[in-house]
Amino acid sequence: MKRTHRSIVGGLGALALTMVTVLALPGVANAAALAAESVQLGSSSAQPPAATTTWDFTTTSHFWSIVGVYSDSDYDLTLSAAGRTLTSSVYGAGRTDFIAIDSNDAHRPFGSYRATVRRYAGTTNFAVEQMQGRFVTSLPVPANDGVSGPGDADIAFATISSNRVVRISDIFLTAGDAFWVKTSAVDSDVFFLESNPADATTWIRNRASAVSSVNSRVVDGCTVYTAQFTGWHAIAMVNNSWPVTTDPAGGTGYPLIQYSTSRPSSCPVKNFPGPTP
Repeated sequence: MKRTHRSIVGGLGALALTMVTVLALPGVANAAALAAESVQLGSSSAQPPAATTTWDFTTTSHFWSIVGVYSDSDYDLTLSAAGRTLTSSVYGAGRTDFIAIDSNDAHRPFGSYRATVRRYAGTTNFAVEQMQGRFVTSLPVPANDGVSGPGDADIAFATISSNRVVRISDIFLTAGDAFWVKTSAVDSDVFFLESNPADATTWIRNRASAVSSVNSRVVDGCTVYTAQFTGWHAIAMVNNSWPVTTDPAGGTGYPLIQYSTSRPSSCPVKNFPGPTP
């Protein structure tokens, strides 16, 4: 689905990113290697990126991994392996397209992937990044009913630095487990990606399927996510804006806290960063 544009503040002058030169031949660029956690640009000059560029990477960890592209223009993202298209993400300008891969044990094996970035509308530059999973998010068993603030030991966090495009962390949940996130938007910049061990189609998630497949509900200004399957799922974060390096370092973070049936309609982190009794 195509989304509407929203204005983004930021530009090349504020960047401290890895740039690659991509040679354009009739609107199509040669494949470039996409190193993990290294934001790369479609064009390293004042010229627009090629209409189609390809970026190769290999999965290397028994975690979820993720690849994403951001632009103030509209570029779409397609993931393929062994010459076969797996899925695409086709959000509009000012929204980060992403695709995640579940390489946990007995799910997708390690292998080579190709991310193709295609121009849909506009000619401004784009930023692309892939990350091989290496983090686990653990939800503490709450010791208190409510939280005292950012330092409360009952809270976990989903975070992304301002100079990144995407970030991902695994989370193990049993079917029926639930948690709160301090956001009222399920299609913004934090996402819960579910994997069904019995359905290989769920081991690849694009942005749209991440939103449409989850069991979520908005309550008291927060979102409650409930796992439908037992296994390793993921929390993905994106920046829906141009990646910038700031001093001091900046970014976005969302508090997460385990859901309790004793408090079904009152979000324990609704006042974050302030305390919630």
